[in-house]
Amino acid sequence: MKKLLILFVVLIFGTGFVLADGLGLTAGLEFGIVTINQERDEWEPYIEPGIIYETSLFGEALDIYAELAYRVGFFDAYNNSGEKVVPMDLYANLALGYNLSLGSASTLSFLAANEIDRLIVSPKANEGFDMLSRFMPGVRFTQNMNFGDLYAEAIFPIYYMNYDRDAGTSIDIEAAIGWQSNFGFGISLTEIFNLSPDSGHSEIYIIASYESGPVYVGFEVGIPTDLENNGITVIPELSFNITGGLSVYAYCEFTGVIGKADMTISPALGVTYSF
Repeated sequence: MKKLLILFVVLIFGTGFVLADGLGLTAGLEFGIVTINQERDEWEPYIEPGIIYETSLFGEALDIYAELAYRVGFFDAYNNSGEKVVPMDLYANLALGYNLSLGSASTLSFLAANEIDRLIVSPKANEGFDMLSRFMPGVRFTQNMNFGDLYAEAIFPIYYMNYDRDAGTSIDIEAAIGWQSNFGFGISLTEIFNLSPDSGHSEIYIIASYESGPVYVGFEVGIPTDLENNGITVIPELSFNITGGLSVYAYCEFTGVIGKADMTISPALGVTYSF
């Protein structure tokens, strides 16, 4: 396991330094804790190297985004045979966007992404799948104004593989509106609806951010339908560009802030370098 992790880190950071600048690559290394729950005395630290590639082609008509991250946990986990194993999982995302200009101030974008949200490398499960996967087609309309950009977006996540083998395929809709100002402030409102198999409202997310020079500050609030039992999720985030492509960031996720659920805390600290 250690050799695999070291090789992954070397590949990520070594590749970028030997190539020229402006490749659209961002390499990162994150240290965090999946769960801090004082009532159950749970601490689950991890390390996660990752790499992102993003670029635009054909006069910014086609956007490409790809992300890969490998997480290794430093806490005890057990397989179905009761053997102690090192928890490891993989995250991957590939997204494409086609931007159609509707004049000098309007853009219609068609989006498609396929996300593997945690392929569990270990411990392996004897029943069910070892990853959660979803395909996400969508559309976005952006209007440029004197005071910034206004946008509306609809994405349809199709969960075609679930940890629960009996869960089947499920479909959601994520409807969002947002504003990105000319002076660094941005705000968005996203509501998630379950379309299939159960229909109804699921969750609302409000994200506010401000960027000025090397500093970025973000604040996210998630409000579920069952507020009493699940509680609110709050995620403050801060990043700072040190010099050139080198940046550091920190965030902390608080779940179950209000309600009957136990509150958990998941902090993380990371560094990224863009080539």
